[in-house]
Amino acid sequence: MLTTRLLPPEEWDRLRAIEPFASKGLPRDPAEWRILVIERDGQLVGTCSLFTAVHWDCWWVDPAARGKGGVLFALLRAAMQLLATAQITTVYTGAEDGDDDVAALLEHFGFTPASGRLFVLEMPVAQEVKEA
Repeated sequence: MLTTRLLPPEEWDRLRAIEPFASKGLPRDPAEWRILVIERDGQLVGTCSLFTAVHWDCWWVDPAARGKGGVLFALLRAAMQLLATAQITTVYTGAEDGDDDVAALLEHFGFTPASGRLFVLEMPVAQEVKEA
């Protein structure tokens, strides 16, 4: 018989042998993470995690101010300070496929391309979960 439950933080040590936790460590902030587990006879047989992620987006500089007066760098510095104050250690952003100028700018600012592909699931207010 399978049991599905939210794993409480005091049991997170059970995840240490499971990737990515084995190589990257356990989450730091239980307020930001929900870890679902499936157990069979008390043994973990499946898990998935839902966590709060910070997405850095909606960069905009007036076309007349672009390349002049340091507006973009002022935005960057202020946002970095905001992230540091909130003790946020990872932030995500993106560039549209083929937008090499934005990608190069992001890399110049210290962002690194992520591996894999990004997928989005739009969640309606009420939706039945589709069986696999």
